[in-house]
Amino acid sequence: MTRTPARRHELNLYRTYFDLVSAGRKTIGVRAKYPRLADMAAGDTIRFRIKGTEETCDVRVLRVTEYADFAALLDGEAPANVTPTATRE
Repeated sequence: MTRTPARRHELNLYRTYFDLVSAGRKTIGVRAKYPRLADMAAGDTIRFRIKGTEETCDVRVLRVTEYADFAALLDGEAPANVTPTATRE
């Protein structure tokens, strides 16, 4: 079996979310299924950057899950891992 090598994806984050990710409090990222992200897989690395700065934070992708909509995502994941500073509502 041929194993695809892990890739690195570069994505921008707002400062608020960047701080939560780098502190380990935001552990689930939510992205639309853009074509450039379609090949993202467990084992890949995401380098988050605050746009316009040199600040980065690397995280390893543990899994990729597709949900029908945002409500389904919140039903399947702990909302505090998606947005630790907000309630489900």
